[in-house]
Amino acid sequence: MKTRTFHRKQRGQSMVEAALVLTMFMMVILGLVNFGFIMWMHQTIEHRARAAARYGVINPTDTTGMQNMVLYNSTTGSGPGMFGLTASNVTAAEYSSSSFEDRVTITVKGYQFLLWFPGKWINGKDVTVSLPVETY
Repeated sequence: MKTRTFHRKQRGQSMVEAALVLTMFMMVILGLVNFGFIMWMHQTIEHRARAAARYGVINPTDTTGMQNMVLYNSTTGSGPGMFGLTASNVTAAEYSSSSFEDRVTITVKGYQFLLWFPGKWINGKDVTVSLPVETY
């Protein structure tokens, strides 16, 4: 009789252990997916800022066009942009210096990422891209 009781307890113990391990495993997997999604969003914002800077190199006075390149990947557009960004999140400027080159600087700031597990929004690091203006 003791043998049967012992096996029943072991089956229940295995099920509890499996539930605990599976829970931890899924948390790790979902954490990795969330981290990958956040990295993808940041890289996308960085890519759009570089594209806007490249546009600004050719058209240094069109700051609205540079902002729209970040928001809509086009020089025109309206409404909320990519990932809910607005024109207030994007700063585009041409800096004329007394040195030999003028620069176009694009800054994207004030955007947020969602962490799934705590359900909390975190602020993203400001993205700044600066390129020299083309002269003809």
